[in-house]
Amino acid sequence: MNPRAMTLAAMLMTAPIACNPPASAPTTPPASQQKPEADAALTDTKPTPGAEAPPANDAVIYKDDKGRTLTMADLQDAQELADDRWDQNIAPEAMSSYQAGQLAGRERRFDDAITHFLDASLAAPGWPKPIYGAAWTYLFQGDVEKSLEAYEAVDKIAPRGYIATKAAIDTLKREQDAKLPPASYLRFELQLAKRDKDGRIVFLKEILAESPNFPVAWKELSTLLDDPDESLAAIEKGLTFQPDDDTRGHLLVNKAIHLMRLDRRDEAIEILGKLALDRKSTNATEFMAKVTLMRLHGGTFRQNTPQTP
Repeated sequence: MNPRAMTLAAMLMTAPIACNPPASAPTTPPASQQKPEADAALTDTKPTPGAEAPPANDAVIYKDDKGRTLTMADLQDAQELADDRWDQNIAPEAMSSYQAGQLAGRERRFDDAITHFLDASLAAPGWPKPIYGAAWTYLFQGDVEKSLEAYEAVDKIAPRGYIATKAAIDTLKREQDAKLPPASYLRFELQLAKRDKDGRIVFLKEILAESPNFPVAWKELSTLLDDPDESLAAIEKGLTFQPDDDTRGHLLVNKAIHLMRLDRRDEAIEILGKLALDRKSTNATEFMAKVTLMRLHGGTFRQNTPQTP
């Protein structure tokens, strides 16, 4: 039997399950969600202006009702969650097949793209990137069932999140259950990829007026709105519609940032601390929560010290 004729789920039945950090998005699918959008907390690791002097590394920053704690050192080590390790030690033949899939996708040779992506997955079964590429390609071809199967295969390899996998699964299932119109996710990704900020806001408001049961769209809208009250309202709307774990994490981190700006510091710390300690949080959520807490307390990432050979 030709391995490519097997379903993606069968191909990855024995693939190693790993809780690795999220990676950068491949170039084939749109990358509207390739990195967290939790305000400047994620892109600027300098201390927040006005924050107090950083506590000592062993200082307890947060303690939950179960007695679990977060120290400053825990927060400073958050960068380990953001490291892109998925592409390390990939077999050359797998990388070559993946790149061929990308090229075929750009040239709209979609069947060839899928063949190359599946070849890459066979050569590197624990690597989610080619299956993620296949998932988007299937979706672009209109095959929602195979696309969903591929996204679920990615989720098996990376259960703590990989790019937009969890949002894609959630949205496609809503389409299948007639909770969202057909092709909502495809339309969402394509429109966000080709519009500027103002155009994205207009588009998102239009689709949410038609279909409010669309959590990831509320998340995207909340990150684009300049008015803090409108942004916070979009966050609350998104949380109302039972978002996937990754979207929920993004929404809650951004909510905490808004609360900090409203001088509701204790509420913000409680949200961030719970997310950082919750093992159900995706890697992206844990990273965002820890970085935001760290900046709130005036901290910065620790510099990695090169090891002596």
